[in-house]
Amino acid sequence: MALFDVQVIPERLKIDSREPLFVDGPVWLTLGDQTVPEAGWTDAVLSVLGSMGHAVATALEGSVGDFYFFDGPYFVKLIPLPDTPGTLRRVRVAAVDDRHATPADDGGSDFGLGEGEVLAEVVLPLHGVAERYSAAAEQIRTWALAHGEAKVIELLAQIPHFDPSDQHFTH
Repeated sequence: MALFDVQVIPERLKIDSREPLFVDGPVWLTLGDQTVPEAGWTDAVLSVLGSMGHAVATALEGSVGDFYFFDGPYFVKLIPLPDTPGTLRRVRVAAVDDRHATPADDGGSDFGLGEGEVLAEVVLPLHGVAERYSAAAEQIRTWALAHGEAKVIELLAQIPHFDPSDQHFTH
């Protein structure tokens, strides 16, 4: 079982509008043995991926990055962890339900985030998050090419791209 994965089902994507482009479809995460928000979750898949790409880029710079599921109260934090020089950059990936946000110091179940209930969390190398993000974006790009969806391809070209073998994924 993978610690972290991004699930998309390109065959179930729906183009809801073209101007502006809105693509709805299944997108969810696997964190350890949990699915977030849930298996089969449907959302604005390109928006979720774009938000995720920006969070990876922010974490790569050493800051906390957030990405969002837009059809519910769920978001994910990528929290860079201190590491030894020469080692892979690691992140704590925490999926949060913000319906019950509490102060960080109240002893609640939010593990110090103060932004809601942590549903699942894992720690892994940041390049692993970037690889799964890139694989999901590539699945959608392949689908768009096969179905002549040029606007989807154009939008995917605008979201962040990573080479997980890049030296920036190492401290």
